[in-house]
Amino acid sequence: MKELNHVAKVEDFARRLTKDRFRFVVGIPGKYYSAVWFAHGKKNSYYVGARSIGGSLKISLHDDCNCRLAIPDEGVTAMKQQGLDAPDNRAFVEWYRKPAPEEGANHIVSLIFPTDYLRLPLPEASYKKPVLIIQAAPPGKAIEVGFFSSREADVTLELKFLQTGKPLCRTTLENGETLWLVIREREFDRAVIPSEERWAEGERFHDKQTFVDESVQLNGLMSMLWDSPKDEETLRVIEIGGVAASVQGGKTRVRIEPAA
Repeated sequence: MKELNHVAKVEDFARRLTKDRFRFVVGIPGKYYSAVWFAHGKKNSYYVGARSIGGSLKISLHDDCNCRLAIPDEGVTAMKQQGLDAPDNRAFVEWYRKPAPEEGANHIVSLIFPTDYLRLPLPEASYKKPVLIIQAAPPGKAIEVGFFSSREADVTLELKFLQTGKPLCRTTLENGETLWLVIREREFDRAVIPSEERWAEGERFHDKQTFVDESVQLNGLMSMLWDSPKDEETLRVIEIGGVAASVQGGKTRVRIEPAA
């Protein structure tokens, strides 16, 4: 009876975990975690975002193969209400992916979580909105969460994914396309993080008054770094915690330090 009760609890958790949105974090139990990320399908489109910035930044994979990393409409509205500078073009990145294949899968997006830069506390969750905690990689490495599209049968494709990673969940859209979420451990090269000089060259703040007082330093900030894929390439987003920002000599300075 106890075993049956345990199985029922696991099945109930799995059902709640994927009922509307799949929510997950990468973390070191008892220490540091990533932001809470969500993924879900709607009709023939699929959406990915971090809960803390979901209203201001979202990855969208559409039925016509158009993909965007952009500020959603509600994010632009919120920015204007707060008196912030809203960009004319909501998309930071836009590209086209390959159609989902009948055999195999196309790698569309990867989220990368370097263990040395996890900084957030254990996230809050509820019975109706559970969060799956993914064990972080060893120090110096990262967990990669990949999103793949396919039309191959689940039973055969899952075996293929198991050769390189661990499938966590899948979502079948109305058009028959299935989006898979697969994780794996990988190496992480700190050289991909911009230097202070490179960061200052590409700084972009929507609130021009954020960094004007040289006596103020903001610590514990979280940053998202991403590349700009060409059509049919993979978007890669890196979550980096432990960012400190301040103004020195009238210029914004950004410093990123790995965990001790």
